[in-house]
Amino acid sequence: YSFAIRHLLLAANRIGGEWENTAQFGTATYFASQFYQPLSYSMPWFVAPKVSTRRTPVTLRNADAQALAEYRIATLFGEVNFGRIFGEWGELRVGSFWSSEEGDLHVGTPLFPNYTQRDGGVQAAFQVDPLDSTVFPQKGLSILAHSYKNLDEMGADTDRRQNYFYGTGAWSFRRNTIAPLVQAGTTPEGEVTLGTSYYLGGPGRLSGLYPQQLLGSKLLYTRLMYYRELTHIDLGALSSAVYAGVTLEAGNVYAQDDAVSLDTFRHGGSIFLGAKSPIGPVYIGYGFADGGDTLIYLVIGERF
Repeated sequence: YSFAIRHLLLAANRIGGEWENTAQFGTATYFASQFYQPLSYSMPWFVAPKVSTRRTPVTLRNADAQALAEYRIATLFGEVNFGRIFGEWGELRVGSFWSSEEGDLHVGTPLFPNYTQRDGGVQAAFQVDPLDSTVFPQKGLSILAHSYKNLDEMGADTDRRQNYFYGTGAWSFRRNTIAPLVQAGTTPEGEVTLGTSYYLGGPGRLSGLYPQQLLGSKLLYTRLMYYRELTHIDLGALSSAVYAGVTLEAGNVYAQDDAVSLDTFRHGGSIFLGAKSPIGPVYIGYGFADGGDTLIYLVIGERF
């Protein structure tokens, strides 16, 4: 579960600066503060410093899905990006970052020693996001391509380079919506930590598996979601809607030296009932995966 609040101060100065603060409480905690500053009145170019901290539990499991250990991953992240806005549909960012990650054994077998990892380097991201909503969208497209590289000069403890791609869209007809999704990630250089690994498992991510059951240095995942609006309650800012839907899912994570192929994909899906509510999305569902794995889940609140 999660409970999130967001504060946005618009027109913080004469040329349209914006100060955004986000806080999430629950299974994972997250706090972030970003100041978005256009460099002119026309606002196409901007600079955006940001600081964030995240604390997330990660449960490591064996091949039979039995829990072996739980680690608490705490990350402090700082970045400064320079970028350009493209109309109302996209943006490009380039910049530098610094982060500190700590992994501590909370309970179970010490499969990995406690560790502290410092990263720092350069990054670039391109985003297209005319999607009409992050919760049960009805139309639009959302694409994110992100890449970063650690540099010794920026205080990184190890060489690492990662590339990530995320793409989804929504197309509706009457009360029905189809929403495909593709995710891919690679680590061409360096070793991953528990905080920089790619994960699968949990609702909407091979739904029959436990959250974060699979982890690795590479990721390829696809999902096709269908949902239908059952009812809509129009109360202005407090409007809500109820949906029923299904997902079909396929993908896997891999070690860096493993080949990615369709033959090694895990398969699964889910049926769910969800609501867009004033407190955020609420889902209850039944997930399944190959091998007979099943999971009943309840998700409350938006996650960042």
